[in-house]
Amino acid sequence: MKLFAPRLRRALSILTLFALCTGAGAEFLPVAETTLPLSQNAALTDSVLRDDNTASLRRERVVSFTPGGETIPRVVYGSTLFGETAMDDIEAYPAAWNYDVLSGVNGSFFDFGTGIPYGAVVTDGALRTSGDLEAVGFRADGTAIIGKPGIAVRLTFPDGTAIDCHLNKTLTRSNGLVLYSRDYDSRTKNTQNAFHVVLGTDEPDLLLGTTRTLTVRETGEAVSCPIPEGGFVLSMAVDTEYPGTLQNHLLPLKEGDVLTVSVEVDPAWADVVSACGGMEMLVQDGAVKQDFLLTSAKQRSARTAVGVREDGTVVFYTVDSRDSTGMTLPELAEKMLALGCRNALNLDGGGSTALRARLPGTESTQTINTPSDGKLRRCANFIFLLLPKTEAGQAAQLFAYPYGAYLLPYGSVELTITAADERCLPTAVPEETVLTAEGGEITDGNIFTALTPGQATVTLTAGEITGSLSLTVLETPDSIGVFREEDEKTGGGSVFCNETPDFTARATYAGEPVYASDKSFIWSCDSVIGAIDENGLFTPVKTYTPLQGEVRCAAGEKERRIAITVLPDHPFPDTELHWAREAVKTMYDAGVMQGAEKDGVPYFRPDDPMTRQEFLTALVRSLGTDLAQYEETELPFADTEEIADWAMPAVRAAYALGYVSGSARDGALYAMAQSPISRQEAMTILARTLPAEETEPEEDPLAVFADTQNVADWARQSLARMVGKGIISGMNGELRPREPVTRAQVAKMLAELRN
Repeated sequence: MKLFAPRLRRALSILTLFALCTGAGAEFLPVAETTLPLSQNAALTDSVLRDDNTASLRRERVVSFTPGGETIPRVVYGSTLFGETAMDDIEAYPAAWNYDVLSGVNGSFFDFGTGIPYGAVVTDGALRTSGDLEAVGFRADGTAIIGKPGIAVRLTFPDGTAIDCHLNKTLTRSNGLVLYSRDYDSRTKNTQNAFHVVLGTDEPDLLLGTTRTLTVRETGEAVSCPIPEGGFVLSMAVDTEYPGTLQNHLLPLKEGDVLTVSVEVDPAWADVVSACGGMEMLVQDGAVKQDFLLTSAKQRSARTAVGVREDGTVVFYTVDSRDSTGMTLPELAEKMLALGCRNALNLDGGGSTALRARLPGTESTQTINTPSDGKLRRCANFIFLLLPKTEAGQAAQLFAYPYGAYLLPYGSVELTITAADERCLPTAVPEETVLTAEGGEITDGNIFTALTPGQATVTLTAGEITGSLSLTVLETPDSIGVFREEDEKTGGGSVFCNETPDFTARATYAGEPVYASDKSFIWSCDSVIGAIDENGLFTPVKTYTPLQGEVRCAAGEKERRIAITVLPDHPFPDTELHWAREAVKTMYDAGVMQGAEKDGVPYFRPDDPMTRQEFLTALVRSLGTDLAQYEETELPFADTEEIADWAMPAVRAAYALGYVSGSARDGALYAMAQSPISRQEAMTILARTLPAEETEPEEDPLAVFADTQNVADWARQSLARMVGKGIISGMNGELRPREPVTRAQVAKMLAELRN
């Protein structure tokens, strides 16, 4: 994918040719590449590469700028050196200097506990913290230098003794003298007892290559000492490894004594106005480094680097590890050489790696890479590309976003159209802007729909102003996921045969989502479970037994299969038009009542009578009775041996709970477990499971039934309760109490009882 400003095409072609000729990262082949201008002398290239042997992806970004134009690089840190700041928070700082941020990358390695960078930092030509690590420095005209800056901070005491010291570093027993300014913080924030010398000066900024006079204001011991505005604090651990320096040079100092501090620097760095330290050189004088001290050197991790080409072009490079393989330091060194860098420096990486940029025609910066922490890490400092604030001019360029997008045929993406002046500053999009497309079509003004695989191009035209966006229309994505559109759940699993789930698919390519519609995929399924249309709408077959099969979704050579089980919406075909159909299903789903199979199909037999043991088994299941509690219950029935084994636990529980007491005959009790149970018997047992009524009804609920006289005296009160609670309502105005209760009637009673 390429979206080129005309003036960048030649430069990018040369860069690509150079990378191919050097053979850098030979196992990774380009998948996509987009270049966008950030200003008249800066550009962003966003690339995806793939290792075909392992299918690994590498996401890398290059920001390059040519010194001499308006764009300038500057190192920026928070309000103090102590503590870390996120890049998006610190981007507000340049606005106070009347600059806009075009782009930024993370800078120095730093101490996680304090945020103090390990190397030197220079801003506005002044040294903010010292360090002897390799660094990158920028001059006022934007030209860069990479290497050892040769910075040394030297104190001269009243007796003429000169001693090197550190500037704005965390004090330890072993690092000797540390000089603190307000750049560090408002206090020294030491963690151990120290001897402090408070110093005043008329020139608080320590410019490179200059000497400042410092006057002693006071001395004393403390763990942490306030740093005066416009002044310094010279500190040394009381328990220092250099007691001679403490005894001979610090302790004798008194108010009014004069010291000098000088900042020495390599002559090649004398005119540097902004700098930050890295960790190790990657490329030096055109040769890649082979050995590295960093413990993670051989690990593939997110990396950030800066390099300078022979012609002075400055290159900022990031590679991700969250959605990418990352790089080892040797690989990074080879990459920076392949990008044409004569000298290159390793900056902080891992979770610190971040790149932000303001894309042409847009108002604000955005994070371009994918930070491996999942969000921007708070870091010590950053290197920004800045552009002087000015009013935008007339529209001179047109752009469309999202850049670098992938689509499948029939996939659509809504384009955001922007316009920019010659400096890439956002301006109003001309009203006459027209979009045309090759390889697809434009609808509703700015929606692009892909038609055929290949490179599609959207051309933007407004009079003589033009722009273009190249989009990749894929034939085969890397992956396909199938989901149910109504609830976004993974597509596989169970479907009831009365449902018509609408399946949808999502595809990815090179680690990125692919714009697609349901018609972008070929849908099919096993005919035994149903049919699916071109939009993924699945219609199951009618069934009373579970059916298993697959739904398939394909695009090109990639196919996703999901297992589907079609379930009956109702388990029993013989209840299709029955009045108790829903009650039967409720009891079946609850595991209370079951059917019996015939020729592999389950039947409920809704109008068959129930035996007493069948009824009691369904009842205790419905109540959720713990049958294990009644295993030792002795039954008094003379016909106990006639109770089926499967019903015995339920009968024991029902007897122990007082639901049944048996029928007396010839001086003995009988369970009559295999005899049909009448409606009034069943309702009497059900009534016994209910809490006792506190008051009697004023009117007899049974009086409305034509056959109320047929209700046995012993059952009348129970039936009245059941009618009063709406658990039974009779049939055609009759209770029919002496008729055998049917399986459907029991299902209805138990369902009402559960409500």
